[in-house]
Amino acid sequence: MTETANRKRLLMIAAVMGIFMLTETLYMYRHYGASAFGIMAVTANLIMFVGLLTGFIGHYLCGWKTENVYLAFGIAMGLVFLIIFPIYVVPDEPVHLNTAYELSNRLMGVGTSPDGVYYRACDRTLPVTVKYTIGLFNEYYGHLFEPTGNTELILRNDGTVATMFYQYIPGALGITLGRLLNLNTLTTFLLGRLFTLACFVTLIYFAIKLLPVGKMVLMVVALTPMMLQQGMSYSYDWFLNSISILITVFTVRIMLAKKEGQPVRRAEYIVLAVLSVLLLPLKGKVYFAISLMPWILIFMPEKPMSAKYKSILKKFAYTLIVLIAVFTVYRYFAGGTLLEEPENIISFAELQGYTPQFFINKPYELIFVLKQTFFQYGMSLFSSCIGDNFGWLEINLYTPVLYMLYAALFLTAVKNRDEKSYFTGKQKAWVLACSGIAICSVFGAMLLRYSPVGWAIMGVQGRYFIPTELAVLLALRGNWITKYSKVDQYSLFIMIAAVNLTANLLIMYYS
Repeated sequence: MTETANRKRLLMIAAVMGIFMLTETLYMYRHYGASAFGIMAVTANLIMFVGLLTGFIGHYLCGWKTENVYLAFGIAMGLVFLIIFPIYVVPDEPVHLNTAYELSNRLMGVGTSPDGVYYRACDRTLPVTVKYTIGLFNEYYGHLFEPTGNTELILRNDGTVATMFYQYIPGALGITLGRLLNLNTLTTFLLGRLFTLACFVTLIYFAIKLLPVGKMVLMVVALTPMMLQQGMSYSYDWFLNSISILITVFTVRIMLAKKEGQPVRRAEYIVLAVLSVLLLPLKGKVYFAISLMPWILIFMPEKPMSAKYKSILKKFAYTLIVLIAVFTVYRYFAGGTLLEEPENIISFAELQGYTPQFFINKPYELIFVLKQTFFQYGMSLFSSCIGDNFGWLEINLYTPVLYMLYAALFLTAVKNRDEKSYFTGKQKAWVLACSGIAICSVFGAMLLRYSPVGWAIMGVQGRYFIPTELAVLLALRGNWITKYSKVDQYSLFIMIAAVNLTANLLIMYYS
């Protein structure tokens, strides 16, 4: 198939998608008219239509660079998700908004209190719910045009997140601007979200621009529904995800330059060091392996391991096996207990929780816990990593849409024939190992903090794996599959179609 014929086919499919969106728009307007829900649905579909049309024309006809194409898609779909997901609906958003509001108070010179957060009196009027109907949605957007009301500060007995403040700077700036302009509650809170979305899209734009290979991989990852939802919310995950992506991008840049014998600028090492330091303390330091990953690769010796070090590793392995055997005999045949287990009451269940001492005394219990977790939550964690559930138990994407999302991500593993190789086999193994350690750290933290004895690991959500997505996909992108045609554009198109369908499914959920 010629390039011209290929473009025509893809543009024809894009036209069909556009007709679908316009039809959906007319349907919503006809059934819900000038209600807040109807206006929301029409506005969302029109934004999608304009953004997708601009992106497809720029990509397939005008030859835009990948980062510029992402701007069209990312801004459009980010705005659509901002409209569709009301304030407080994103998982844990109330406490994240409290944290951003407290930072806004600091910026405005307002005092803080250990008993809660100072809010404007008018900022307590939004309905706090995670399950919306058309009636609640109309009530929610009805606040958009109400007068500002009482701006006197009152103490609200709400908690905040004990984490690094810099994750909330964009949201706090938006809230601060809304308060300085004396805007009403909903407009002020939406402004905070808009600032966060702008920062997220900007960071991803520069990440795509700086990534020397596999740009389409990053764009597809950044357009997954879960990434978009986190990117426009008050949740600190927007920062966690974008910083992890930037660390992976600079790692690839440095490794490719070293492989080609090109000098690496000192500024790139400095930026990578700053990014690693910013990521390290986040989320209880569970992503420490992602912070260390680039430095392991950079300082990894290029020569094979010497016989001396291989001998040392063998002796260490033999010693470890002997110790495990001795422990097994002592624990299971002599009935011994090595350590006393402290009390660890899990508050939501009021039951004894797992402790490190529990697994030292009963190490094989970990196998049963992991098995139970895999069979009970494995598929849901895998699907929610890219967008299923959105943190709600009530929302599930249709299976065909999930398959489209899986297909788009799978196609990113297809490598260009002439694409430069950036990781050696050993380096890929380390990238996958560091990503695996990060994921295991997430499970380990939840195992010890939220899981009663005898239960599966509780509290783990698919979005916690997003920081490892780009690194894993780039490590898997190799010669095992080499593309013979422009698969990247099909991957992008499938992802855009899936996100479009996801947005319309969410609109239908409310109705």
